[in-house]
Formats: sequence, C-alpha cells, structure tokens
Amino acid sequence: MKVLIVDDDIAERNAVACTLRNAGHDAILASSAPEGVEKFEREKPGAVFVNLLMPYVGGAAAIVDIRKAARRQDHGVYIVVLNGGDIEDARDALAAGADAFVQKPVTKSSVLDALQSVSASTQNR
Repeated sequence: MKVLIVDDDIAERNAVACTLRNAGHDAILASSAPEGVEKFEREKPGAVFVNLLMPYVGGAAAIVDIRKAARRQDHGVYIVVLNGGDIEDARDALAAGADAFVQKPVTKSSVLDALQSVSASTQNR
C-alpha cells in the first residue's frame, strides 16, 4: 500500500517510513501539513499518518483538507494520527476525521497495528 507520512519531526517521519517500507509498503514523506495535502492529492495514497502538533498548520487542519481532497477525488483513505500530545488532542483528531491514533514515540508494532486496524475496520463499514 502507498502510505503518506506527514510529520515535521524528521526522526519520527523516518522511523515510520522505515517501518512501513520494511513491511512492504511504499512510503511518501512530507514535512508540513500543506506539503502533505499536496502530496496526497498527487500520489493518492491508501493511508496517511499525520502528526497533530506541527507549526503553522496543524495536523487536524491537514486531516480536514485530506478528507475534502479524498471526497473530490472519490478516493478512500485511512488516516492515522501520530499524537505526541494529550488525550484531548487525540479526540480532536478523531473528530476531524482520523480513523485511529498512535501515541508518540512510535514503535514498529504500534505503526503496523494501527495500519492493520484501520484497514480492517474501514473494510467492514
């Protein structure tokens, strides 16, 4: 699966990308919300991992914009939030349209479990 990772933290972005690539996925990287939305529209990934706490335009706004772009393109997408903040941040992300969240710092199993979980749950809708 093609997966977009949107995170301003290069170490976290690369850790998620490495995990996904080792599991056979194609990872696309973006360091900001606007770049992530642009890459989503161009690359049409099946899943997006997005950090909530980014400068200028945060992850919740990116989630809303990605959902709008997905509707315009009639393209389904799973959105997983990378959350370094508190539980309220995670609730806001789910309200904005995320399917799941992973608490930072990420682990290999948390990334793969989240991707598997949202893939399974959204296929059963």
